[in-house]
Amino acid sequence: MQITLSSQQSQILESLSQQGGYSSIEEAIDTDLLLLADEIMQQSSARFTRIPSLGGANTPKD
Repeated sequence: MQITLSSQQSQILESLSQQGGYSSIEEAIDTDLLLLADEIMQQSSARFTRIPSLGGANTPKD
C-alpha cells in the first residue's frame, strides 16, 4: 500500500513517530496497523458467545 502525504503531513508524522519511539514512519504505521487489526479482532470476538445447546455455534450477543 502506498500513502501520499504533503510535506507538512510528513513532518508531523515523522515528529509523532519519533515521539513514540519508532525508528521510522514505516515502523510506526506498521505497528499501529497491527495494533488496530488486533483491536478489531478482539472486539469482533467479544460480540460472539458460544451456546452449548446449539452445538457450540457462535451467535451474536445483540
